[in-house]
Amino acid sequence: MFLTGSAIRPEAGVGTVQCKFTSDAGRRLRPSDLTKEEETVRELVASGQAEAYVLMTNMGVDAPAAARLRSRLVDMGVKFPHVLGGEFLTWSIRRSVRLRALAMPAGRGPWFPVKRGVIHFPPRRHAISEG
Repeated sequence: MFLTGSAIRPEAGVGTVQCKFTSDAGRRLRPSDLTKEEETVRELVASGQAEAYVLMTNMGVDAPAAARLRSRLVDMGVKFPHVLGGEFLTWSIRRSVRLRALAMPAGRGPWFPVKRGVIHFPPRRHAISEG
């Protein structure tokens, strides 16, 4: 868990980012997974450290579960709740050359686990134009 401020949306105040990861590649995030953190979230909100709260996980997250989690965070006092699941992480790695480089270290192969097996990110070929 770490705190962050927003240069783009200063009205969002100080936010907290929580990373919740599992080694079980097939696991789905459930609203009950937030129960252990509820007291901490309320304390962060009370101290002005969680106007925005980002819950980031490598677990799969479906839309109904994300909506329930955001609703619970609002009930705890969070003004700007966000839930980012494994699908978001996969999408982010696939679209970023720098993150793909981290996901597949040279000589060691891919390491980013998913439901069945491993995601392999083939290298992109970029044409270099002279002009």
